[in-house]
Amino acid sequence: MNRSLAPIRPVHPVRPVAPARPLRLLWLTAVALAAAGGAAEAAIVTMGANPVALPNCPDPVLPGKCGVETAAQVQGIVGNLSQLRIGQSGAGSLLIGANAQLTLDRLNLATSPTLIPSVPDLVVGDNVGATGSLVVRDGGRLQINVPATNPLQGGLLLGPFAAPAGQSGPTTTMAILEGGHVTVDKIGGFGIGSAVFVGVGAGSNSSLVMDGGINGFGNQALRARLDTTGNLSIGRQGTGSVDVARNGDITANLVLMSTVRDNGISGQAALNIGVNSTLTAQQLLAGIALGGVLGYDPLSPNHGTGVVSVRDTGLINATVVLGSGGTLMGTGTVGPQVLSYGGTVRPGFSPGTLNIAGDFADVGGRIEIEIGPNGSDFLDVLGSLSLDGTEIEFMFVDGFAPRAGFTLDFLDADGLVSLKDVRYSFSGLQAGFLFDVVNNPNTGMLSFTALTAGASVPEPGMPALLGLAGVAAWAASRRRPAAGSRARLASAAR
Repeated sequence: MNRSLAPIRPVHPVRPVAPARPLRLLWLTAVALAAAGGAAEAAIVTMGANPVALPNCPDPVLPGKCGVETAAQVQGIVGNLSQLRIGQSGAGSLLIGANAQLTLDRLNLATSPTLIPSVPDLVVGDNVGATGSLVVRDGGRLQINVPATNPLQGGLLLGPFAAPAGQSGPTTTMAILEGGHVTVDKIGGFGIGSAVFVGVGAGSNSSLVMDGGINGFGNQALRARLDTTGNLSIGRQGTGSVDVARNGDITANLVLMSTVRDNGISGQAALNIGVNSTLTAQQLLAGIALGGVLGYDPLSPNHGTGVVSVRDTGLINATVVLGSGGTLMGTGTVGPQVLSYGGTVRPGFSPGTLNIAGDFADVGGRIEIEIGPNGSDFLDVLGSLSLDGTEIEFMFVDGFAPRAGFTLDFLDADGLVSLKDVRYSFSGLQAGFLFDVVNNPNTGMLSFTALTAGASVPEPGMPALLGLAGVAAWAASRRRPAAGSRARLASAAR
Protein backbone atom coordinates (compact mmCIF):
# COMPACT_ATOMS: atom_id res chain seq x y z
CA MET A 1 0.00 0.00 0.00
CA ASN A 2 1.15 3.54 -0.67
CA ARG A 3 0.98 4.43 3.01
CA SER A 4 3.98 2.14 3.65
CA LEU A 5 6.10 4.38 1.43
CA ALA A 6 5.51 7.50 3.52
CA PRO A 7 7.06 6.78 6.92
CA ILE A 8 7.58 9.21 9.71
CA ARG A 9 11.01 10.68 9.39
CA PRO A 10 13.26 9.47 12.22
CA VAL A 11 14.46 11.86 14.86
CA HIS A 12 18.11 11.15 15.55
CA PRO A 13 19.53 11.32 19.06
CA VAL A 14 22.48 13.51 19.83
CA ARG A 15 25.63 11.49 19.29
CA PRO A 16 27.76 11.30 22.42
CA VAL A 17 31.32 12.52 22.37
CA ALA A 18 33.72 9.59 22.15
CA PRO A 19 35.49 8.98 25.42
CA ALA A 20 39.08 10.06 25.75
CA ARG A 21 41.66 7.32 25.63
CA PRO A 22 42.91 6.63 29.14
CA LEU A 23 46.50 7.67 29.81
CA ARG A 24 46.43 5.74 33.05
CA LEU A 25 46.64 2.47 31.09
CA LEU A 26 49.91 3.54 29.50
CA TRP A 27 51.28 4.51 32.89
CA LEU A 28 50.31 1.17 34.42
CA THR A 29 52.02 -0.67 31.58
CA ALA A 30 55.22 1.31 32.04
CA VAL A 31 55.21 0.57 35.76
CA ALA A 32 54.70 -3.14 35.12
CA LEU A 33 57.57 -3.30 32.65
CA ALA A 34 59.87 -1.43 35.02
CA ALA A 35 59.00 -3.79 37.85
CA ALA A 36 59.95 -6.72 35.65
CA GLY A 37 63.40 -5.25 35.15
CA GLY A 38 62.71 -4.43 31.54
CA ALA A 39 62.76 -8.11 30.60
CA ALA A 40 59.25 -8.07 29.17
CA GLU A 41 58.88 -6.68 25.68
CA ALA A 42 55.67 -5.59 23.98
CA ALA A 43 54.60 -8.47 21.75
CA ILE A 44 51.94 -11.06 21.06
CA VAL A 45 53.09 -14.13 22.99
CA THR A 46 51.90 -17.61 23.85
CA MET A 47 49.87 -18.29 26.98
CA GLY A 48 51.35 -20.12 29.95
CA ALA A 49 54.08 -19.77 32.57
CA ASN A 50 56.85 -19.24 30.01
CA PRO A 51 55.38 -17.16 27.18
CA VAL A 52 57.33 -16.81 23.96
CA ALA A 53 56.73 -14.46 21.06
CA LEU A 54 54.67 -15.87 18.22
CA PRO A 55 56.71 -16.71 15.15
CA ASN A 56 56.22 -14.53 12.09
CA CYS A 57 54.41 -11.87 14.10
CA PRO A 58 54.94 -9.50 12.36
CA ASP A 59 55.29 -11.49 9.15
CA PRO A 60 58.71 -10.98 7.51
CA VAL A 61 57.17 -10.54 4.05
CA LEU A 62 54.14 -8.53 5.13
CA PRO A 63 55.52 -6.64 8.15
CA GLY A 64 52.14 -5.39 9.31
CA LYS A 65 50.46 -8.82 9.44
CA CYS A 66 50.24 -11.33 12.30
CA GLY A 67 48.58 -14.75 12.44
CA VAL A 68 47.41 -16.32 15.71
CA GLU A 69 47.04 -20.11 15.42
CA THR A 70 47.34 -21.00 19.11
CA ALA A 71 46.33 -19.65 22.51
CA ALA A 72 48.03 -16.25 22.73
CA GLN A 73 47.95 -12.94 24.57
CA VAL A 74 49.02 -9.35 24.07
CA GLN A 75 51.90 -8.36 26.33
CA GLY A 76 52.35 -4.64 26.92
CA ILE A 77 51.50 -2.09 24.24
CA VAL A 78 51.65 -3.44 20.69
CA GLY A 79 51.29 -0.93 17.88
CA ASN A 80 53.36 -2.22 14.95
CA LEU A 81 50.58 -4.15 13.19
CA SER A 82 47.82 -3.47 10.71
CA GLN A 83 46.34 -6.95 10.16
CA LEU A 84 45.69 -9.70 12.67
CA ARG A 85 44.18 -13.08 11.83
CA ILE A 86 42.90 -15.40 14.58
CA GLY A 87 42.36 -19.01 13.56
CA GLN A 88 43.24 -18.55 9.92
CA SER A 89 44.59 -22.09 9.59
CA GLY A 90 42.20 -23.83 11.95
CA ALA A 91 41.93 -22.46 15.48
CA GLY A 92 43.35 -19.71 17.63
CA SER A 93 42.56 -17.41 20.55
CA LEU A 94 43.83 -14.04 21.75
CA LEU A 95 43.57 -12.36 25.14
CA ILE A 96 44.03 -8.62 25.65
CA GLY A 97 44.10 -8.32 29.41
CA ALA A 98 45.31 -6.03 32.17
CA ASN A 99 48.09 -3.60 31.17
CA ALA A 100 47.80 -4.65 27.52
CA GLN A 101 46.83 -2.64 24.47
CA LEU A 102 46.73 -3.60 20.80
CA THR A 103 46.50 -0.94 18.11
CA LEU A 104 46.01 -1.74 14.41
CA ASP A 105 46.49 1.32 12.25
CA ARG A 106 49.46 0.81 9.93
CA LEU A 107 49.39 -0.13 6.28
CA ASN A 108 51.33 -3.28 5.47
CA LEU A 109 54.80 -2.22 4.40
CA ALA A 110 55.02 -4.93 1.76
CA THR A 111 58.49 -5.71 0.41
CA SER A 112 57.10 -6.61 -3.01
CA PRO A 113 55.81 -3.79 -5.24
CA THR A 114 53.05 -6.11 -6.51
CA LEU A 115 51.47 -6.43 -3.08
CA ILE A 116 48.77 -3.88 -2.28
CA PRO A 117 48.96 -2.32 1.19
CA SER A 118 46.09 -3.52 3.34
CA VAL A 119 43.47 -1.66 5.32
CA PRO A 120 43.78 -2.21 9.10
CA ASP A 121 41.54 -5.01 10.37
CA LEU A 122 41.23 -7.87 12.83
CA VAL A 123 39.54 -11.07 11.67
CA VAL A 124 38.35 -13.93 13.88
CA GLY A 125 37.96 -17.14 11.85
CA ASP A 126 39.67 -16.14 8.60
CA ASN A 127 38.98 -19.32 6.65
CA VAL A 128 36.19 -21.78 5.90
CA GLY A 129 35.71 -24.02 8.94
CA ALA A 130 38.12 -22.03 11.11
CA THR A 131 37.33 -21.25 14.73
CA GLY A 132 38.66 -18.47 16.91
CA SER A 133 38.07 -16.32 19.97
CA LEU A 134 39.05 -12.86 21.14
CA VAL A 135 38.76 -11.62 24.72
CA VAL A 136 39.33 -8.03 25.91
CA ARG A 137 39.09 -7.70 29.68
CA ASP A 138 40.43 -6.18 32.92
CA GLY A 139 41.21 -2.80 31.39
CA GLY A 140 42.65 -4.21 28.16
CA ARG A 141 42.32 -2.03 25.08
CA LEU A 142 41.84 -2.78 21.38
CA GLN A 143 42.04 0.14 18.96
CA ILE A 144 41.53 -0.23 15.19
CA ASN A 145 41.96 2.87 13.05
CA VAL A 146 40.40 2.53 9.59
CA PRO A 147 40.96 5.27 6.99
CA ALA A 148 37.62 6.79 6.00
CA THR A 149 38.85 6.61 2.40
CA ASN A 150 38.22 2.85 2.60
CA PRO A 151 34.60 2.88 3.80
CA LEU A 152 33.72 -0.70 2.84
CA GLN A 153 36.93 -2.31 4.07
CA GLY A 154 38.74 -2.82 7.34
CA GLY A 155 37.58 -2.98 10.93
CA LEU A 156 36.67 -5.87 13.23
CA LEU A 157 35.20 -8.99 11.62
CA LEU A 158 33.82 -12.03 13.45
CA GLY A 159 32.91 -14.94 11.19
CA PRO A 160 33.58 -13.89 7.58
CA PHE A 161 33.47 -17.54 6.51
CA ALA A 162 31.32 -20.61 7.16
CA ALA A 163 31.59 -22.37 10.51
CA PRO A 164 32.87 -25.96 10.83
CA ALA A 165 30.37 -28.48 9.50
CA GLY A 166 28.25 -30.22 12.09
CA GLN A 167 28.98 -27.84 14.96
CA SER A 168 26.17 -26.04 16.75
CA GLY A 169 26.51 -22.74 18.51
CA PRO A 170 28.93 -19.88 17.84
CA THR A 171 32.39 -20.90 16.63
CA THR A 172 33.86 -17.42 16.18
CA THR A 173 33.43 -15.49 19.41
CA MET A 174 34.43 -12.32 21.19
CA ALA A 175 34.01 -11.13 24.77
CA ILE A 176 34.49 -7.65 26.24
CA LEU A 177 34.55 -7.97 30.02
CA GLU A 178 34.98 -5.87 33.17
CA GLY A 179 36.84 -2.80 32.02
CA GLY A 180 37.62 -4.02 28.50
CA HIS A 181 37.32 -1.34 25.82
CA VAL A 182 37.25 -1.77 22.03
CA THR A 183 37.31 1.19 19.64
CA VAL A 184 37.02 1.02 15.83
CA ASP A 185 37.43 4.49 14.35
CA LYS A 186 36.89 5.75 10.83
CA ILE A 187 39.85 8.09 10.75
CA GLY A 188 39.08 11.32 8.92
CA GLY A 189 35.28 10.97 9.04
CA PHE A 190 32.38 8.62 9.60
CA GLY A 191 32.61 7.15 6.09
CA ILE A 192 30.14 4.66 4.67
CA GLY A 193 29.78 1.01 5.56
CA SER A 194 30.23 -1.14 8.60
CA ALA A 195 33.31 -1.21 10.79
CA VAL A 196 32.28 -4.02 13.17
CA PHE A 197 30.76 -7.26 11.84
CA VAL A 198 29.32 -10.19 13.83
CA GLY A 199 28.23 -13.12 11.64
CA VAL A 200 29.43 -11.91 8.25
CA GLY A 201 29.60 -14.79 5.78
CA ALA A 202 27.02 -17.37 4.78
CA GLY A 203 27.11 -20.29 7.18
CA SER A 204 29.01 -18.42 9.88
CA ASN A 205 27.92 -18.50 13.52
CA SER A 206 29.37 -15.70 15.62
CA SER A 207 28.74 -14.04 18.95
CA LEU A 208 29.85 -10.98 20.89
CA VAL A 209 29.25 -10.98 24.65
CA MET A 210 29.75 -7.91 26.82
CA ASP A 211 29.67 -7.95 30.62
CA GLY A 212 30.89 -5.02 32.68
CA GLY A 213 30.60 -6.80 36.02
CA ILE A 214 28.35 -6.02 38.96
CA ASN A 215 27.95 -3.26 41.49
CA GLY A 216 28.07 -4.10 45.18
CA PHE A 217 30.17 -4.66 48.26
CA GLY A 218 31.53 -1.13 47.95
CA ASN A 219 32.71 -1.65 44.38
CA GLN A 220 31.42 -0.15 41.15
CA ALA A 221 31.16 -2.15 37.94
CA LEU A 222 34.13 -1.58 35.64
CA ARG A 223 31.76 -1.68 32.60
CA ALA A 224 32.51 -2.93 29.11
CA ARG A 225 32.61 -0.69 26.02
CA LEU A 226 32.46 -0.96 22.25
CA ASP A 227 32.69 2.31 20.32
CA THR A 228 32.75 2.71 16.56
CA THR A 229 32.27 5.71 14.31
CA GLY A 230 31.22 3.27 11.59
CA ASN A 231 28.31 0.84 11.53
CA LEU A 232 27.72 -2.31 13.57
CA SER A 233 26.50 -5.16 11.35
CA ILE A 234 24.94 -8.24 12.97
CA GLY A 235 24.01 -11.38 11.02
CA ARG A 236 24.75 -10.04 7.55
CA GLN A 237 24.54 -13.46 5.86
CA GLY A 238 25.35 -15.75 8.76
CA THR A 239 24.09 -16.06 12.31
CA GLY A 240 25.21 -13.22 14.57
CA SER A 241 24.36 -12.36 18.16
CA VAL A 242 25.37 -9.45 20.40
CA ASP A 243 24.54 -9.79 24.09
CA VAL A 244 25.27 -6.85 26.39
CA ALA A 245 24.50 -8.72 29.59
CA ARG A 246 25.02 -5.98 32.18
CA ASN A 247 26.83 -2.67 32.66
CA GLY A 248 27.93 -2.38 29.05
CA ASP A 249 27.85 0.37 26.43
CA ILE A 250 27.81 0.36 22.63
CA THR A 251 28.01 3.40 20.39
CA ALA A 252 27.78 3.17 16.60
CA ASN A 253 26.68 5.18 13.59
CA LEU A 254 24.04 2.63 12.47
CA VAL A 255 23.17 -0.86 13.73
CA LEU A 256 22.25 -3.16 10.83
CA MET A 257 20.59 -6.48 11.66
CA SER A 258 20.20 -8.86 8.69
CA THR A 259 19.49 -6.05 6.26
CA VAL A 260 20.77 -7.70 3.06
CA ARG A 261 20.21 -10.78 0.93
CA ASP A 262 23.11 -11.73 -1.36
CA ASN A 263 22.67 -14.51 -3.90
CA GLY A 264 19.48 -15.55 -2.15
CA ILE A 265 21.22 -15.88 1.23
CA SER A 266 20.21 -13.79 4.23
CA GLY A 267 21.24 -13.87 7.87
CA GLN A 268 19.81 -14.15 11.37
CA ALA A 269 20.60 -11.52 13.97
CA ALA A 270 19.94 -11.16 17.69
CA LEU A 271 20.69 -8.20 19.96
CA ASN A 272 20.13 -7.99 23.71
CA ILE A 273 20.69 -4.85 25.78
CA GLY A 274 20.70 -5.92 29.41
CA VAL A 275 20.66 -4.42 32.89
CA ASN A 276 22.25 -0.95 33.19
CA SER A 277 23.43 -1.15 29.58
CA THR A 278 23.03 1.33 26.73
CA LEU A 279 23.19 1.23 22.96
CA THR A 280 23.45 4.61 21.23
CA ALA A 281 23.15 4.99 17.45
CA GLN A 282 21.36 7.08 14.86
CA GLN A 283 19.22 4.15 13.72
CA LEU A 284 18.79 0.46 14.40
CA LEU A 285 17.43 -1.44 11.39
CA ALA A 286 16.19 -5.00 12.00
CA GLY A 287 14.87 -7.39 9.37
CA ILE A 288 14.38 -4.73 6.72
CA ALA A 289 16.17 -4.21 3.41
CA LEU A 290 18.54 -1.34 2.73
CA GLY A 291 17.70 1.20 0.03
CA GLY A 292 15.22 3.98 -0.61
CA VAL A 293 15.47 7.66 0.22
CA LEU A 294 15.52 7.02 3.96
CA GLY A 295 18.09 4.25 3.74
CA TYR A 296 15.61 1.37 4.05
CA ASP A 297 12.99 -0.21 1.78
CA PRO A 298 9.94 -1.79 3.48
CA LEU A 299 8.76 -3.40 0.23
CA SER A 300 11.96 -5.25 -0.61
CA PRO A 301 12.32 -8.94 0.38
CA ASN A 302 16.11 -8.65 0.49
CA HIS A 303 16.63 -9.09 4.21
CA GLY A 304 16.81 -11.70 6.94
CA THR A 305 15.46 -11.78 10.49
CA GLY A 306 16.49 -9.65 13.45
CA VAL A 307 15.32 -9.92 17.07
CA VAL A 308 15.95 -6.97 19.41
CA SER A 309 15.41 -7.31 23.15
CA VAL A 310 15.98 -4.81 25.94
CA ARG A 311 15.76 -5.70 29.64
CA ASP A 312 14.87 -3.79 32.78
CA THR A 313 17.17 -0.74 33.00
CA GLY A 314 18.55 -1.34 29.51
CA LEU A 315 18.26 1.54 27.02
CA ILE A 316 18.35 1.63 23.22
CA ASN A 317 18.95 5.26 22.37
CA ALA A 318 18.20 5.04 18.65
CA THR A 319 15.37 5.20 16.17
CA VAL A 320 14.33 1.54 15.78
CA VAL A 321 13.08 0.51 12.33
CA LEU A 322 11.51 -2.95 11.97
CA GLY A 323 10.78 -4.70 8.70
CA SER A 324 8.73 -7.85 8.19
CA GLY A 325 11.69 -9.81 9.55
CA GLY A 326 12.14 -7.63 12.63
CA THR A 327 10.99 -8.19 16.21
CA LEU A 328 11.24 -5.86 19.21
CA MET A 329 10.63 -7.21 22.70
CA GLY A 330 11.47 -6.62 26.33
CA THR A 331 11.01 -4.59 29.48
CA GLY A 332 13.45 -1.71 28.97
CA THR A 333 13.29 1.56 27.04
CA VAL A 334 13.73 2.28 23.31
CA GLY A 335 13.47 5.46 21.33
CA PRO A 336 13.17 8.30 20.49
CA GLN A 337 11.06 6.55 17.85
CA VAL A 338 9.92 3.09 16.73
CA LEU A 339 8.79 2.52 13.14
CA SER A 340 7.41 -0.88 12.18
CA TYR A 341 6.68 -2.00 8.61
CA GLY A 342 5.19 -5.45 9.08
CA GLY A 343 7.36 -6.16 12.12
CA THR A 344 6.41 -7.62 15.49
CA VAL A 345 6.39 -5.86 18.87
CA ARG A 346 6.23 -8.06 21.99
CA PRO A 347 6.18 -6.05 25.21
CA GLY A 348 7.52 -7.73 28.31
CA PHE A 349 8.87 -11.16 29.10
CA SER A 350 5.57 -12.53 30.44
CA PRO A 351 4.69 -10.20 32.03
CA GLY A 352 6.37 -6.81 31.67
CA THR A 353 6.28 -3.31 30.24
CA LEU A 354 8.10 -2.06 27.16
CA ASN A 355 8.65 1.70 27.13
CA ILE A 356 8.89 3.67 23.89
CA ALA A 357 10.42 7.07 24.67
CA GLY A 358 8.70 8.87 21.80
CA ASP A 359 6.42 8.02 18.88
CA PHE A 360 5.36 4.57 17.70
CA ALA A 361 4.09 4.08 14.15
CA ASP A 362 3.12 0.70 12.70
CA VAL A 363 1.98 -0.26 9.22
CA GLY A 364 0.75 -3.82 8.74
CA GLY A 365 2.64 -5.26 11.70
CA ARG A 366 1.77 -7.16 14.87
CA ILE A 367 1.57 -6.41 18.58
CA GLU A 368 1.49 -9.44 20.88
CA ILE A 369 0.14 -9.08 24.42
CA GLU A 370 0.61 -12.06 26.71
CA ILE A 371 -1.88 -12.49 29.57
CA GLY A 372 -1.19 -14.98 32.33
CA PRO A 373 -1.95 -15.75 35.98
CA ASN A 374 0.90 -13.50 37.15
CA GLY A 375 0.04 -10.44 35.08
CA SER A 376 0.04 -9.17 31.53
CA ASP A 377 2.22 -7.29 29.10
CA PHE A 378 1.95 -3.54 28.60
CA LEU A 379 3.17 -1.12 25.93
CA ASP A 380 3.81 2.42 27.17
CA VAL A 381 4.23 5.03 24.41
CA LEU A 382 5.41 8.43 25.62
CA GLY A 383 4.62 10.09 22.29
CA SER A 384 2.03 9.60 19.56
CA LEU A 385 0.60 6.26 18.44
CA SER A 386 -0.31 5.40 14.85
CA LEU A 387 -1.56 1.91 13.94
CA ASP A 388 -2.52 1.22 10.33
CA GLY A 389 -3.54 -2.31 9.38
CA THR A 390 -1.99 -3.63 12.60
CA GLU A 391 -2.97 -6.94 14.20
CA ILE A 392 -3.10 -7.07 18.00
CA GLU A 393 -3.13 -10.61 19.39
CA PHE A 394 -3.99 -11.40 23.02
CA MET A 395 -2.07 -14.53 23.96
CA PHE A 396 -3.36 -16.35 27.06
CA VAL A 397 -0.50 -18.33 28.60
CA ASP A 398 0.22 -20.73 31.47
CA GLY A 399 -3.34 -22.02 31.51
CA PHE A 400 -4.90 -18.67 32.39
CA ALA A 401 -8.55 -18.22 31.34
CA PRO A 402 -10.40 -14.98 32.19
CA ARG A 403 -13.81 -14.74 33.77
CA ALA A 404 -16.56 -12.67 32.22
CA GLY A 405 -15.95 -9.03 33.08
CA PHE A 406 -12.17 -9.42 33.36
CA THR A 407 -10.52 -6.21 32.13
CA LEU A 408 -6.99 -4.93 31.66
CA ASP A 409 -5.18 -1.96 30.14
CA PHE A 410 -2.55 -3.07 27.63
CA LEU A 411 -1.42 0.05 25.74
CA ASP A 412 -1.09 3.71 26.69
CA ALA A 413 -0.05 6.64 24.50
CA ASP A 414 0.56 10.13 25.87
CA GLY A 415 0.25 11.83 22.47
CA LEU A 416 -2.19 11.64 19.59
CA VAL A 417 -3.74 8.25 18.82
CA SER A 418 -4.65 7.11 15.31
CA LEU A 419 -6.17 3.63 14.77
CA LYS A 420 -6.98 2.51 11.25
CA ASP A 421 -8.03 -0.98 10.17
CA VAL A 422 -6.76 -2.51 13.43
CA ARG A 423 -7.55 -6.23 13.77
CA TYR A 424 -7.82 -8.15 17.04
CA SER A 425 -7.35 -11.87 17.71
CA PHE A 426 -6.54 -14.20 20.59
CA SER A 427 -4.78 -17.48 21.30
CA GLY A 428 -4.71 -19.96 24.18
CA LEU A 429 -8.51 -20.11 24.68
CA GLN A 430 -11.14 -22.34 23.19
CA ALA A 431 -13.78 -21.25 20.67
CA GLY A 432 -16.76 -19.21 21.80
CA PHE A 433 -14.86 -16.57 23.76
CA LEU A 434 -16.08 -12.98 23.29
CA PHE A 435 -14.19 -9.79 24.13
CA ASP A 436 -14.11 -6.04 23.52
CA VAL A 437 -11.26 -3.62 22.92
CA VAL A 438 -11.93 0.02 23.76
CA ASN A 439 -9.84 3.09 23.01
CA ASN A 440 -10.37 5.93 25.49
CA PRO A 441 -9.89 9.12 23.43
CA ASN A 442 -9.37 11.21 26.57
CA THR A 443 -6.49 9.18 28.02
CA GLY A 444 -5.00 7.35 25.03
CA MET A 445 -5.48 4.05 26.88
CA LEU A 446 -6.47 0.85 25.07
CA SER A 447 -8.31 -1.67 27.27
CA PHE A 448 -9.37 -5.29 26.91
CA THR A 449 -12.58 -6.67 28.45
CA ALA A 450 -13.75 -10.29 28.50
CA LEU A 451 -17.48 -10.47 27.66
CA THR A 452 -17.69 -14.20 28.38
CA ALA A 453 -15.69 -16.63 30.46
CA GLY A 454 -12.79 -18.23 28.63
CA ALA A 455 -11.66 -21.85 28.66
CA SER A 456 -7.98 -22.58 28.26
CA VAL A 457 -6.72 -24.84 25.48
CA PRO A 458 -5.29 -28.17 26.77
CA GLU A 459 -1.51 -28.43 26.77
CA PRO A 460 -0.09 -30.26 23.71
CA GLY A 461 1.41 -33.01 25.87
CA MET A 462 -1.89 -34.03 27.50
CA PRO A 463 -3.75 -37.20 26.38
CA ALA A 464 -5.27 -36.87 22.97
CA LEU A 465 -8.66 -35.62 24.17
CA LEU A 466 -9.23 -33.77 20.96
CA GLY A 467 -7.42 -36.09 18.60
CA LEU A 468 -5.91 -34.99 15.33
CA ALA A 469 -9.31 -34.54 13.71
CA GLY A 470 -10.47 -32.36 16.58
CA VAL A 471 -7.34 -30.20 16.40
CA ALA A 472 -7.85 -29.73 12.68
CA ALA A 473 -11.47 -28.75 13.24
CA TRP A 474 -10.44 -26.37 16.01
CA ALA A 475 -7.91 -24.67 13.74
CA ALA A 476 -10.38 -24.43 10.87
CA SER A 477 -13.03 -22.81 13.06
CA ARG A 478 -10.98 -19.70 13.63
CA ARG A 479 -12.41 -16.43 12.26
CA ARG A 480 -11.05 -12.93 12.19
CA PRO A 481 -12.84 -10.04 13.92
CA ALA A 482 -14.12 -7.02 12.08
CA ALA A 483 -11.70 -4.16 11.61
CA GLY A 484 -11.87 -1.16 13.93
CA SER A 485 -10.87 -0.04 17.37
CA ARG A 486 -13.67 -2.11 19.04
CA ALA A 487 -14.12 -5.77 18.13
CA ARG A 488 -15.86 -8.94 19.25
CA LEU A 489 -14.33 -12.29 18.49
CA ALA A 490 -16.04 -15.71 18.75
CA SER A 491 -13.50 -18.09 17.31
CA ALA A 492 -10.71 -20.39 18.27
CA ALA A 493 -7.24 -18.93 18.50
CA ARG A 494 -4.23 -19.46 16.40
